Amino acid sequence: MRISFAELIGVILLLILFIALVNPSAFSGITPSTPSTGTGNVIVNKPLKFTLMNTAAGSAIASAPLKVYDGQALVESLTTDAYGQATTGSSYPSDKVLNVLADTGYAMAWYQVTVPRMSQGDADSLTTNPIRLNSFVTTYNLAITVKMGGTTQTNGSYYDISDSGSTGVISITVDNSADNNVYCASYDPINQVNWKAYIVVSTTGTYASNFDKLSFTGPGWTFSRSTTGYWVDEVPTQTVSQLGLSNVAAFSRIKIGTTYIMPGSTATAWSFDFSGLSSGYTNLTISVRIMADVNNFQTKGVWSPDTITLATYTLGVQA
Repeated sequence: MRISFAELIGVILLLILFIALVNPSAFSGITPSTPSTGTGNVIVNKPLKFTLMNTAAGSAIASAPLKVYDGQALVESLTTDAYGQATTGSSYPSDKVLNVLADTGYAMAWYQVTVPRMSQGDADSLTTNPIRLNSFVTTYNLAITVKMGGTTQTNGSYYDISDSGSTGVISITVDNSADNNVYCASYDPINQVNWKAYIVVSTTGTYASNFDKLSFTGPGWTFSRSTTGYWVDEVPTQTVSQLGLSNVAAFSRIKIGTTYIMPGSTATAWSFDFSGLSSGYTNLTISVRIMADVNNFQTKGVWSPDTITLATYTLGVQA
């Protein structure tokens, strides 16, 4: 049996009417799909409404610059309002992956954001797609303590090999004195460097080249660049699930209620042998560096374009 063109059009119209009755959202510009998890299963294309939160303090981060990248291309530059919120000028479809840079003050953080799907109710009622960024605030409230052979050294003083011995253990402790002073490591996809935290010991000053007369056993990295020696340990990190934070540096100080879930202290210890320094002296600078990539520094001489030193300590070594 042959179907006329007019009959075919009629069948198509009946099919369209049936779909509209069964699933009215199919023609509202929203395509539902089966979610893998959760209830947000509707793909949308809406402006994004970011909320930037200092989760340790339980407060919004106002006046913070946000930059939105599509891959490595900057597509939006925003600033959060008094409620920590900022809305994009353009719409972005669900499942699209964006890179977002949040500048919370002294430190910054990168987020890889997958634009979320929405519930049917939210998709119908909201004009924006909300995204919460769990973030942090970092300040310069760190102090470094150094012990040589068990004896606490004074910042800016000299360790005398003749009096105190050429071998022993150096212990470096970093203490944080400010509640909710936090740093979280992330990855910079634009410059393709890690933003980690490190304890760095380096030779400095006129006799920095004497680094080859000093030996440390234990650092994660030992290397030299030009006339300067470097000994580096990465600061350990952990996840704080209560706050939705990951890669939290061990020197972070986090208090929830009356309980410190992170007391704000980290330490490292290495064996040292300074017997090669039979005369003269050299200076050691001990620092805490964030938003840094030790491998990038080894190969290119740059920790990262945005690296920050949070604390420094100097100790001379003399024969």
